[in-house]
Order: sequence, then structure tokens, then C-alpha cells
Amino acid sequence: MNIFLGIVFQILFVINLQSQDSNTNFYDENHLRFEDYVYVEGIKTVQLSRKSDVFAMPVMPLGSKNSLLLSFDELGDEYREYRMTFIHCDATWNPSDLRVEEYISGYYEDEIDDYKFSFNTIQHYVHYNKIFPTDDLMPTKSGNYLLLVYEDGYKNEPAFSLRFMVVEHLISFENYNVERDRRPEFYFEKQVVNFSLKLGNQRILFPERDLKVMIRQNRRWDNAKFLQPLNIKGDVFDYNFYNGENAFNGVNQYRYFDMKTVETNTMQVAHSRRTENGIEWFLLPDEIRRKTPYSDYEDIDGHYYIKTEDETDSDIESEYVRVHFYLKYDVPMHDGDFYLLGDLTMNQLNNHSKMTYNYDEHAYEATLYLKMGYYNYLYAYLQNGKTVAEPEFLEGNHWETNNTYDIYVYYRESGEHYDRLIGFLEL
Repeated sequence: MNIFLGIVFQILFVINLQSQDSNTNFYDENHLRFEDYVYVEGIKTVQLSRKSDVFAMPVMPLGSKNSLLLSFDELGDEYREYRMTFIHCDATWNPSDLRVEEYISGYYEDEIDDYKFSFNTIQHYVHYNKIFPTDDLMPTKSGNYLLLVYEDGYKNEPAFSLRFMVVEHLISFENYNVERDRRPEFYFEKQVVNFSLKLGNQRILFPERDLKVMIRQNRRWDNAKFLQPLNIKGDVFDYNFYNGENAFNGVNQYRYFDMKTVETNTMQVAHSRRTENGIEWFLLPDEIRRKTPYSDYEDIDGHYYIKTEDETDSDIESEYVRVHFYLKYDVPMHDGDFYLLGDLTMNQLNNHSKMTYNYDEHAYEATLYLKMGYYNYLYAYLQNGKTVAEPEFLEGNHWETNNTYDIYVYYRESGEHYDRLIGFLEL
């Protein structure tokens, strides 16, 4: 245990050094990133959710066991002994000042021992599951956590990292809703998220210093907003704004394709081919939706659902498919790039999700290696030097769009060394 603690502290020390290095490239894959990220090429289909709902945010009540479900695949035939631990983070996803023994109860790591080999698939893989927390690895503080998964014996070389949260419900939400932006210039484009916080027995003397409230849309971290209350009346904090602090672009319903079967082509597929090396799907070329009318249809807000209708066990009998995306665009952009946005790219704006321009086809294209299932996605534009993607540039912007919003309430009491998560609401 002491050896492991020493290694964890060494990892944190290296992380702190890297965070102080102004020359660290944000897209450098060789340093630990405090976000959802896969560092090993063969790791695929990484998912973390509440055990009871595959689409639910990985947010668990403080003190609960067996609340979250982790699953992932590793391509190939070789089983590896993977282990996991977590690092406590502040409200902005930097390592907190807590010592490991202050936020973890147990042995500070746990093994991932539930695994199965793929069966009768062209692409061989090993499927892993882990339900946690367990008695061997239990968070004892609320707040943000970075989950690290690594091969046994290689604790300083994570295979992937994922964010999850632990909440202690000390406040309540009131008068919450999502509605159309009433400002004339944004009347047809934006949505506003209104709510109030009722503190009850929780006392916050200096909210502008000690309270952080964050909203994000469809699990995107690039467009998250931190808010200060508009009014405070007794124990009620009001977040109903008038100047757009709580406004988000409505964008558009997510595009989708159905890959629950590979025996026949679905309506989204131009053509497909099967070889001894695998299966390829070429999706129909997509059109820009910036100037098209809004069309309401059911989507799953950027998520995906693993499922095969060709076999019985979706975990281990689903094929992996090379899916080719095409977006028609007359000329390449020179002041930014296009990206695929959604859970299928972990909502990351990096080389894995960036599209390239095909001059012969007059289109942007990208290829992802995806497991059979049902997928949502959007195309997004990222201007050079910016960090917030603009899907509305390609997808259009409509106030009617159905979106999911998460609200997080963090509190750091005077003298404390970490941010507690004292409230969470999903709209």
C-alpha cells in the first residue's frame, strides 16, 4: 500500500509539473489529461454511466456502492490485468489539495476482473466490465473525480481516463425549466436554463467566493458556463437571467445512423463491403443544415447504444466496423477545422475527431472504428485559436431543439481544501 501511495504521489507531482509548463501542447497525447481521454490505440468503446441507466451521467450519491458501470473493449486476443483508481479534482478539473487517504477508503486501487472474449467476430477483442465503487475502492468526499485505468504494473501509464462525480444533496432546485430566449435578436436561436437554489440548512456566507454553479449542454465540456446568482433572497439563490448568462445555442437535432445489423444496409448507408480483414460502411454524404428548416425527430442527445440484432450477446458478438463519414463542402476552410461531435468521439476536439478535406470529392471526411449499435453525431467547426466548437455553423441553430442540460453546484467552505458537489440536476 505504501509503495502504491508513493507512485500515486509521484504521478501527481509529474502532473503538477506539467500543468506549470506553459509549453505543454493541449493536444499532446503523452501527458495525463484531466478529462475523458483514451491513451492506448487498441482501447475502444469506453463507457461510464450509472448502472441503472446507460444514458445517465456518471454521478453517484456520496456513500453509495455499486452505483456506476464501466465498460470497454481492447482489440486483440490478449487479456490484460487492468486496475483502476481515482484522483479527486476541484470544480475546474485540476487536482485538489487532498491527500489520497483523505478521499479514498480501501486499498486505493481495485482490479477489473470481469472480462469476456469476443465470439465469432472478424475483429477479435476482450470486453471488460466493472461495477464500482466497492469496499476496496470507495470515495469518501463529494466532488469531481478522474478515474484512471491502467495495466497492472504500469500505474504511471494510464490506458484511459474518465470523469465522474460524487454528490451530497445539501441544496434543492426550484422553479427550473428550459425555455426560449426572449431577447428579440436570439428569439429563434437560443434556449435559456432557469432555476433557483434553495439552501435550506446549508449556509453560504460568501457565495461569490465559495460557490460555483456550472451548466453544460449535451455533456459537452467546451461550452460549459459558470454562473453567479442574479439575486439572493434569504436562503434562495436566483439564476433567472435576462442578459444571456444562462443562454445556449439550440443548434439542431443530432444526426444518426443505425448499425445494429451489418447483414443489410440501413437507410443511412450508401454502400458497404465485407472482407477477410473487416467490414466497412460508407455513410451517405451529409449536407450542411445551416439554412434548412428545423425538423423534429427523436434523438438521444449525442449518445450511442451498443446493440447487435444479428446475434444474441451485444457485448461480445458485435462486430467492429470502419465507418466513413462525408460532409459536402465546396472549398476547404483555412481559418479552422471541422470535427465530429458526440459520445462516439468522447466530445473531444482533437486529431481523433478532426476531419480532412478531400479535394476530389469536395467534401470533408473522417473514418471511425465503431462497434455495432445506434449512434448520434453532429459536425462542428472550431476556429483557429478557439476552444469552443460551433456546431451551429454547419448544423443550423433552432430554439426548438431538444437538448439535455446538467447543473452542478460546488461549494468550498472557508478553510477547506476541496470543492464539494452539493447539488446536481439533469434537465
